[in-house]
Formats: sequence, structure tokens, C-alpha cells
Amino acid sequence: MTRRTTDALRFFWGKARPDLEAAADGGPPMHPLIAHMLDVAAVAILLPGSERLGLDRRQLGLVVALHDIGKLAPAFQAKVEACWPEAALGPCPQEVHVSRHDTDGLALLERDCEDVLAPLFGVGEEGREWFCSEKLQFWRAIAGHHGQSVNPAESIQSSAVVACAQELVQVLFGVFQPPPIPCPSPESLRQLEWRLAGLTVQADWIGSRQEWFPYARPEDVADASGYLWNRALPQAQAAIARAGLGPISIAPFCGIRWLFPHILEPAPVQALMESVALPTGPTLIIIEDMTGSGKTEAALVASHRLMADGRASGLFVALPTMATANAMYDRLTMAYRNLFQPSSRPSLALAHGRASLDERFTSVIAPDDATDSASLVVGREDAAEACCSAWLGSESRRALMAQVGVGTIDQALMAVLPVRFASVRQAGLAGKILLVDECHAYDPYMQEEMVALLRFHAAMGGSAILLSATLTGAVRQKLADAFRQGLRQDETARLSCEAYPLVTMVSAAAAEELPSAPRPGLERIISVRRLNDESAAVKEIFAVAAKGAAVAWVRNTVDDVIASAKALQAEGVDVAVFHARFAMVDRLEIERDVLARFGKQSSGMERASVLIASQVEGSKNPLVLRSSV
Repeated sequence: MTRRTTDALRFFWGKARPDLEAAADGGPPMHPLIAHMLDVAAVAILLPGSERLGLDRRQLGLVVALHDIGKLAPAFQAKVEACWPEAALGPCPQEVHVSRHDTDGLALLERDCEDVLAPLFGVGEEGREWFCSEKLQFWRAIAGHHGQSVNPAESIQSSAVVACAQELVQVLFGVFQPPPIPCPSPESLRQLEWRLAGLTVQADWIGSRQEWFPYARPEDVADASGYLWNRALPQAQAAIARAGLGPISIAPFCGIRWLFPHILEPAPVQALMESVALPTGPTLIIIEDMTGSGKTEAALVASHRLMADGRASGLFVALPTMATANAMYDRLTMAYRNLFQPSSRPSLALAHGRASLDERFTSVIAPDDATDSASLVVGREDAAEACCSAWLGSESRRALMAQVGVGTIDQALMAVLPVRFASVRQAGLAGKILLVDECHAYDPYMQEEMVALLRFHAAMGGSAILLSATLTGAVRQKLADAFRQGLRQDETARLSCEAYPLVTMVSAAAAEELPSAPRPGLERIISVRRLNDESAAVKEIFAVAAKGAAVAWVRNTVDDVIASAKALQAEGVDVAVFHARFAMVDRLEIERDVLARFGKQSSGMERASVLIASQVEGSKNPLVLRSSV
């Protein structure tokens, strides 16, 4: 049944930043509030993964639409005097009480509209009804759509605003006609709260983009149901696709050769992950093996198996440094499409603070209306298989939403830190496999953050894979305990196996430790000698460099790097340096040269060089070289 809004209600504005073309053509000066609310609701309904919330689409549409009900308040409407809704609130006053629309919205939902919203809250199992505190918890999830938690505050609105808010709720009830939401258990409500918060922000970001949702006129929303079906939903479907978040289909698992055609004979750990029976439910897999053993490929095999089993829709690969993240991005560019059906267009995004300066990433960003395509298509012909939408690639928070993301570990850790838009990062990780490479490479503080992240990820139903060459037994136990705590398992699953290489699989049911054979050819004998001072190191490097050896000298500070390079150059040694004082554009170029010269694809005289480096990240991790030097 169609419900028509009152004339007064449709003159409240929700957006008032028309583009220049619309203004020049006499386009609408504002986007009606109810239109924006329905735009965002339509996005939320259609976003892939929204079904994980456990809400009926009619319930979800109504709830997310209410995220901006606080914009009815005079404090917001007075921000653009030309758009003031005089038909509803009378002449625009000279002064209004300053308040935030998210806080005003929470007050309207919790208190002023409690009676008209009562039919939304149903009875749960065993006759359990919603407590007032639980309703507040529910409403806070959508009220905090600007990236920070909203607390109840004294917000007194005029009777005219309250009447409009109640009328707006009734209109939205008529549009969506939702059945009551059964009262969930406290644990389920916490999970719903986090998921709803993240989804609301994502939907609001997409639904607020004027290029995708052109401004409507007040008469366009006279029939709110008609606007939703005929305009908001079609525009939302197109916007989600342009944002790079359209539906994708996982390819069936067909073995390691499907993902990596160049692997003719799987390494032992790869063969193990290809054939071992995986636990049911959320699973933690810890792979400990030597550098060069094929851990990454083994982890991607396990990831594909979990995805093909319907337990994940994508993955995020987290590494300790930008250098290692960039290198992993290069590797995944060649393989990630095989995780999905050929008809799908999954996004591959690089998520760290300098991703926008990396040509390898910007070359695969698909331009859209809001992006200068000329600056983003350099080298695209060499990366036709990889693709990322400009909207996802524009910032690291959004990059976590891509079906496959590669980035620094801090991008994932911020999901469990009290930072703005943590819920967006949580939403980006939700439903994905969290794959952490070099999980040993963190100080005690970051280890605690990793514990919190694993606990949270497990609580949200996610699986994780951790890779390490040098993980201690104590840290392995700590990470396994955190994951089981997230699954609400109080009993510790004791890990005791000291074999190496080793695969550990942890689930709600149990923990299993699986020794693996080492990869043939990786056994090495390495001589270790202690040098007394820096001058002895210079002499040693001079001697081995003269024989054509590959040498890496990692120093503690940039000044040490520069001084050591000068000392060797004085002896006639050609030295390359890598440190954090280089401009980022130069640092990326040096990084590419270093990886090309010393990486696994190089050989012979290419490696006859000396590199002196210090740490190149904000973390305490030095430059990681993925080859023997």
C-alpha cells in the first residue's frame, strides 16, 4: 500500500551541495531528507553480505533509513538557510541551539519516537522481550554512522520536530512494512550491533555520492514507496557496482594447479593444505615453515577451500611493512582472479598509507566520474586481469572493503582500536579470511593488538590464517587461545607439538597439530661470526664484495646507513642505500630496484651488490629481503 508524505515533511533537506552542472541547469538546490534516507536504505538492502546481519530486508531497510532522522532538528536544517523547511518549522530563527544530528537522532529514536517504533521490536525465544538498554544499543549502531560512538545526551526538540519525526517513522513503516525483530541473545545483539554499524557507514558513504544519486525535487518523493522502487533501488544497484562491491561468485576449489599453474609439484606444506580435512565453522590455521617453502601459496589454497565452502567471500592479506605488502600485491595480481568465477569482477586493493603513490596499484584502478582517469591508467595494459574501483582505491579504509585486499597490518589492527570509523574496517574484514604473513614480526604491544583482532574476528564468525618462519610456542598458544575465546570457548586447547614445519588448526571443537615435511632443497649450513666493531664489518663487506657476493647490512638508524655507505664508498665499493628519509616516490623506486636485484627471480651477477638499509616503516620492522643474501 502506498503512503504519501505530508507536504511539510518532504521539504526537509538531507544533502545541499549540488554540483555545478545541476546548478547551472537549474537543478534542485537540495536533496530531500527522505530521499537520502531511502537512497542509503536501498544501498544497505542490496550490498552483498548484508544478509549476514540476520535481519529481514524490510527490517534492514527501515532501520538503516532511520540513520539520519536527526537531520530534522533545527540545528542541522539551519546550516543552509536557503533550504530551511519553513512549511514545517516556520521562519528560520536568528539563532538555534547547536547540536550534532547523530546525537539528536539517537534521542529521537530512543525517546521521542519510542511508541511509534514499538512494533519493530518483537519477542524472542522463550518469550524474551527487548530491554530499553538493548534498544539503545541497537539504535547506537546506526546513530554512530559518522565513525564514532554516540552516547545518549539531553536533546530537547520542539513539538513540531517531534511530530515530524514520528510522521517520518510512520511513513517509513508504510514503505518497508517490516515484521517485528525477535529479541536476540546478548551475544547475538553485540554481533548485530557491530555489523549494523559497519554496514550503515558503508551504505551512507555510497548513498551520499551525488554522482550516483542525483538530487531529487520535493515532488519526486511525494510517493515515498514509488521513489524507493523506481529510483533509489535501481540507482543503488548501479552505485554498488561502480563502487566495486557488486556480487561475486567463488570458483569451486580444483586444486593448487588451478590457482598456480606454474606449480607442477606442490611443496609438502602445500600438499598438506590441499588435502587435509578442515574443521567446521570459523577456523584458525597457523602455518610454520621455512622462508621459501611456499607458505603463501599454501595459505591461498586453504583460503580458496574455505571460500569455496561458503565460509568466506574474500580475503585480506596483512603484512608488517609497506615493502612486503607491495611485494605481496604483485604476487596476488597474478593469482587472485582464479579464486572467483570468470564472470565475476572482484576488486584487488592495496591498503596502506602510500598506496596512492604506487604505480602498480594506481595502474589497475578503473576510473569513474569522480576520478581523473588520465592519472590512473598508466601501465594498465600490463595489468589487465587486476582491477580495483576508484572509489575503493581512494583511501585505505575503503580498500578493506575490496573482495581481496593486501595491506599493512595496522590497517587491520585499527579495527579493534578506538579510532574513528573502526566499524568500517570491521565491516571490511567481516566475511573475509584474515591472512597475516610474518605474524612473528611484532613487538609485545602489537602482539596484544593481534590477540584482540583474532578474538574479535572469531567472534564475528571469521576465519584466519597466520604464517611464520620463526613463531615461538608461547606466542602460538596465545594466538590460538585468543581465537577460541572469540568463539566463546573457555577451555584452553593445549598445544604441545614441537615439530617443524608445523600446521596448527584451531576451531571451536578442538586444536589439531600436523607436522609437515620440509621442502627439498631448503636445507642450508650457515656460518655465523661475531665481528667486534664497525670497522671490522666494513673490511668484511669489502672482502666479500670483491668476490661478487650479495651483501645486505641492516643498520639501526639512517645516520648509521649514511656513515657506513660513505666508509665503503671510500674503499671503492659501489653501495645502494635504502632508508626512511627518501621522499616516498624515490623510496618506492628504490624498493622496486632492491626487490628486482635481490628477489627470487634474480640470479648470478645481478646480485653482486651491496645494500645498506635501515627500517623503512613506522613500525620497528627492518627491511625484509625475500631471498638469500
